[in-house]
Amino acid sequence: MRNSFLIPFVIVSIGACTGGGASPAPAVLPTQPEEVASESDYSGSTTRAAAGIRADEIQEHITFLASDELGGRDTPSPGLEAAAEYLAAELEGAGLTPAGDDGTFLQRFPYTRTAMVVERRRVAYEGPSGAQELDFGGDYYVIPGQQVAEGVEVVFGGPAGKPVAGLVQVAQSKVLLFTTDGNPVVGTDEALLGAFQAAAQGGASALVLLLDDTNAPDSILDLASGIQGAGLATPLPIVGLSADRSRELFAAAGLDLPALREFPPPSAITLDGITMTVAAPFEVSEHTPPNVVAMFRGSDPVLQGEYIVYSAHFDHVGVGMPNEAGDSIYNGADDDASGTSVLLETAAAFAAMDVSTARSVIFLAVSGEEKGLLGSKYYSENPTVPIEGIIMNINLDMVGRNHPDTLIGVGRQYTNLGPITDR
Repeated sequence: MRNSFLIPFVIVSIGACTGGGASPAPAVLPTQPEEVASESDYSGSTTRAAAGIRADEIQEHITFLASDELGGRDTPSPGLEAAAEYLAAELEGAGLTPAGDDGTFLQRFPYTRTAMVVERRRVAYEGPSGAQELDFGGDYYVIPGQQVAEGVEVVFGGPAGKPVAGLVQVAQSKVLLFTTDGNPVVGTDEALLGAFQAAAQGGASALVLLLDDTNAPDSILDLASGIQGAGLATPLPIVGLSADRSRELFAAAGLDLPALREFPPPSAITLDGITMTVAAPFEVSEHTPPNVVAMFRGSDPVLQGEYIVYSAHFDHVGVGMPNEAGDSIYNGADDDASGTSVLLETAAAFAAMDVSTARSVIFLAVSGEEKGLLGSKYYSENPTVPIEGIIMNINLDMVGRNHPDTLIGVGRQYTNLGPITDR
């Protein structure tokens, strides 16, 4: 079980507010249908309801959501669906009202998934000593691409940030190799742009980044695992090849890679007697993963149309590369089964109050957070209540992480919740 920590204590975390210059009301004032509850009535009700928030129940929620059986709750996945069913059942059992689509607790959003076809992934080279199959996550990582290189010639194009002159003219259907410094991240490292442009414009079949010794095996494993589930794809596959394997590849062609790093050639060099196979195809599929939405209805005839949203994301990153112990599941107990479990207990506590709040409260568990805040973005653009009525959002993420005596309110400085949080 990776990254799995049971959180025995509850901390309320993040506060935020709507934009447009409007500040939320500084408190949620409770009422009964025709009579405003006194402060003592409200205080007593909240104290009794809060007493129902129990550490063992928090731990029970986390244990289920972060279990191996749910497979890391990737978006989309059967484990994510099982988690959504669990959340809906818990909210319904607590007495909350469904606030999703069509009278249910679920709101589904469209998601186009791009995923590497793992069964067809292969990186290998053949030289004078025979064929060498390379190990994904150990020898290399790869960003999937549409092109496939099958036993093609290999050409060294110099540094990724400054490819050699005339490379485009000799790149057609070749595997192009480039040296890199540090830990290159495709999409954020401008030094890789020249290499990628030369490969794409020249019609290369694949691009290989020759990693240096700063890229430890653990970093290659982490990149391989992260890329596999990240939905990245390019027109041609991009391989990050370990420093050891890079040196072996050049040595098989009778070349000294360290010397070529220090003194780049003026023109492209073909690795004589070497061919490479690079395949990392991807497939695209359409899905509708779930958000889970419930409501505690306020009692004030006017203010019940204003909403305070408690939110947390219940997805995680799913299954990756096995670690040294053979564990490949990213369980996500902390990120964010912890916040989701606090969300459930908070909802149950509101439902247990014998003096209602004036405003309504929405409990929103979103998915697709690890893919780019997709579920929360969809809800903000397709709210199940009038958007102008939502006056505040309190988001719960990694509740209890590292410091059990510390409350961190990210965004508190942008709202009038700062003084309330301090108090």
